[in-house]
Amino acid sequence: MVLVYTSVALMLLLGVSCGAQILPATSLISNDWEYQGTTEISVDARFQFPVSDKLYGIFFEEIGHAGEGGIYAEMIQDRSFDALAYTTGFLDSPAQTLVLTEGMLSPSNLSATLQMAPELGHGDLSTLRAEMAQKYRLSNSPERLLLQPKSWFPTVNTSAALTKLQPLNKDNTIALNISADGEEGGIINTGYWGISISEGKTYQLSIHLAAVDDASLVRVALESTDGRQTYASASLEPLASHWKKFKVNLTAGATDGSAQLRISFKGPGSVLVDSVSLFPGENIVEGLINPWPFRPDLVEALKGLEPKFLRVPGGCVVEGNILKEAFHWKKSIGPNDIRPGHWDLWGYWNTDGLGMFEYLLLAEELDAVPVWVANNGVSHQESIAVQDLGPWIQSALDSLEFAMGGVWTPWGAVRREMGHPKPFNISHFAIGNEDCGHAWYVENYRAFFDAIRRVYPHMQLIANCDLRGDQAPVQEFDWHIYTSQWDLINRQHEFDNMVPGADPLVFASEYAVTADGGWGNLKGALAEATFMTGMERNSEVVHMASFAPLFSNVHDHWWQTDLIMFNATQWYGIPSYYVQKLFSAAQGVSYVLTAAQSDTSFVHNELAAASATCQDSKCSKLALKVVNNGGFRSKATVTIKGLSQSALNTTARADVLTGAFPEIENSLDHPRSVFPKEEFIHLHPANASGSSDVDAAAFTFSLPPNALVVLHLDLDIAPGSEPKLATRNPHVMSSLMALKHYRSRTDTGY
Repeated sequence: MVLVYTSVALMLLLGVSCGAQILPATSLISNDWEYQGTTEISVDARFQFPVSDKLYGIFFEEIGHAGEGGIYAEMIQDRSFDALAYTTGFLDSPAQTLVLTEGMLSPSNLSATLQMAPELGHGDLSTLRAEMAQKYRLSNSPERLLLQPKSWFPTVNTSAALTKLQPLNKDNTIALNISADGEEGGIINTGYWGISISEGKTYQLSIHLAAVDDASLVRVALESTDGRQTYASASLEPLASHWKKFKVNLTAGATDGSAQLRISFKGPGSVLVDSVSLFPGENIVEGLINPWPFRPDLVEALKGLEPKFLRVPGGCVVEGNILKEAFHWKKSIGPNDIRPGHWDLWGYWNTDGLGMFEYLLLAEELDAVPVWVANNGVSHQESIAVQDLGPWIQSALDSLEFAMGGVWTPWGAVRREMGHPKPFNISHFAIGNEDCGHAWYVENYRAFFDAIRRVYPHMQLIANCDLRGDQAPVQEFDWHIYTSQWDLINRQHEFDNMVPGADPLVFASEYAVTADGGWGNLKGALAEATFMTGMERNSEVVHMASFAPLFSNVHDHWWQTDLIMFNATQWYGIPSYYVQKLFSAAQGVSYVLTAAQSDTSFVHNELAAASATCQDSKCSKLALKVVNNGGFRSKATVTIKGLSQSALNTTARADVLTGAFPEIENSLDHPRSVFPKEEFIHLHPANASGSSDVDAAAFTFSLPPNALVVLHLDLDIAPGSEPKLATRNPHVMSSLMALKHYRSRTDTGY
């Protein structure tokens, strides 16, 4: 037998890469290392430019079970049987009942998750997943319904039928009728790939029941998947012929990551069931109409990013494949049991438990500015003509009243009833998502723009692209890219020629390395860091930026790079998460003119990138981010013009993000293969090159291969000599950047 390993596979086995040093237990950036190249970093403290106070934020979209089975704390999948009704075709049919056969309830042969086959590389698998998405998720073909995971199963001697004959309310029209001829009948829900419970922890179950015949004494239980162990149970009685809501607390007697909920009743007879919901006890809070909606550990993961804004609810989810399946905010508010939900174009049912109210709560919890994205009458396959757009515009205006209106307004009163009388604050509103090129978008955008500005003149309105060529008013526009490592590295100069005040602001709301980023590897994260140095340099025009996608459940992981991966009990960040975290923490208030060059005898000078930002108005603290995209260790020399050597403290704190090889990734089993290491280093003085005409401080440090280093420098700035903010101009910047090594490149590799 002949075994053939790829270079990546060998590195995974050996823990090293060709020419790379094994990571030490000692300092990663001390000057004790042998160098394979040099990097020169020039910082000119005499020139500072404003950094947007909203530069780094996050973008949430319901993809990869980010919400359902993710940050949304609901533990029951398909709580109102709407997903089952949709996948069987019953939801929109004229039929009043549908008897469920074994085939309708059996798990699909087509898994929602493709496991990596040994013979498939990352590129092959990414292509396969993309093809699957196109065929099964993003089309209207019946095959896509096969991807909906099944979660409801009748117990032995039980028959089940979906029914519309006795709806819970006008918005929740589907119920499940379970019947038993013998002594007991019931159904089981398996949650989202199992219900994870912990010993001693309490969970609140709410359920609506109605007796059809002689059924009585419903029992609910959390149990093991084989039904042999019962962890908690309770009896619900008496039943009535009309709908009756029950609430009961269940305290788990053991820990089980894949438990199930059993609902059983004494037969013979039939019981109607609807709106079955299970939340952790700590999510039951006073004052809110529904349980607190968020899973705490995933909220903490978001807080770790210190996001300045939250873009919601999408993304393509805003559009939908067809307008009926778009996100309609009015159907996403109120008690959970009146929310009808909708089919999510990413391949599963969305209960809308995370609705507009919850998204605003999340922004508030994160202390982030909400950026609300509204449908403008355009889906992937349909467009509403501008003359028929009135209801869509009114819906947008109503959404803003819901968020910000006084409690005496119709929609403000609804917000108060939901438990938040204080208005939220929306200052940024996006008109559509990726709709440029669709029929009627330009006309619809203009209509939305004019209508919203009349009522909310303060609102920052965001277009889907730069529409000035279409004679449309543009304050700010979306900019999206998913690309390869080297393309994104070269795009660090994407915004260099834009002029503040003359050009619209840019919202880089979706970007990531996907083409060769594996499932989120180090080299992709470093390319993103390089791109981010360009956004900082141009932050007078780049107003906001966010990586995408944000979340994915490991059981529905088909997009290549998702910032935060999780299962029912734990999460980890891909290397890009820590890039975002480090840049956000060191965003600062102003950008200091910075340039970097690597030794071109090895590779072209785009291997290195750098950005320095003042952390306060006096620039007494300077964060210098340095990226090395090369596989060699470099001696980095930093020269800071406009600063005397004595003004630079001789020690500094450093955050170092690197790994054993460029393709290394994090995982549930190894969540910290790539993780920032904090160091305190001595700054070795160096000769300040090219600075004879001005004061300059210089020092050296060791720049590891495939690394991001953030140096936190303390500067002793004399009173009255603080640098002054300047207004950025591309022509002035061009001449200033004659820090001789700067130039824009279009190379795609080396």
